[in-house]
Amino acid sequence: MKKIALTLTLMQGEKVARWAHNMGEALNKLNPATDNIPALWDQFLIEFQEQYLDTQAANHACAELENLTMKMPYIDENISKFEELCCKSAYMMGNAEVTYMFLRGLPKSLLEDILKAP
Repeated sequence: MKKIALTLTLMQGEKVARWAHNMGEALNKLNPATDNIPALWDQFLIEFQEQYLDTQAANHACAELENLTMKMPYIDENISKFEELCCKSAYMMGNAEVTYMFLRGLPKSLLEDILKAP
């Protein structure tokens, strides 16, 4: 319960004020001796995610992934960004579609070197 109370006191802004107030009132109705269980924190996290989770995050990541292009000389940063967007969009690394998106984002000169026969 202390973790929830601390989290609620740190929440600021008009977008969360009412929700935090309502959660605080519900928390005040609980008995610390009997209701202080780990499941309470888990339920708090579920309620928070339902209220404030960006439901379009995966779609935004997919769109950004479609338009991602490799910029030289920032190869490591671009690969990290690609992997991050794959995770956010729930694409599986190694999938043929993901490989195609990665190759499509490479500069033409680099792509030609990669696709040359050894």
